[in-house]
Amino acid sequence: MSDKLTQASEWLRSEDNLSPLALVVRRQFPGATVFPIESLPERGEDIHGLLIDPDKVARIEIHRECPEMDVAGSIEMIDLQTYRTTVRSKNTRRMLDAAVDFLGGPQ
Repeated sequence: MSDKLTQASEWLRSEDNLSPLALVVRRQFPGATVFPIESLPERGEDIHGLLIDPDKVARIEIHRECPEMDVAGSIEMIDLQTYRTTVRSKNTRRMLDAAVDFLGGPQ
């Protein structure tokens, strides 16, 4: 799982990745090792959970109607322990635990 996380993190930071999420990540968190934890498609936007450092998660909304704007609808910073209480999926919990472990953070 750590290989998958590392590849996803590298792809988000790659200048070749022109997705709205990657553009927001590179602009808002330059040089940071960011791990995508979950992606939730909603009606008009996609909501992404990204581990930013060992104890912070960014929840980023990307509007689908205007992807050319490459602007996040909102970015919410959430403390890791609070974020853990919102995670419903087993797969998301596993991804989060692996990413936190990779960064040497608290379990």
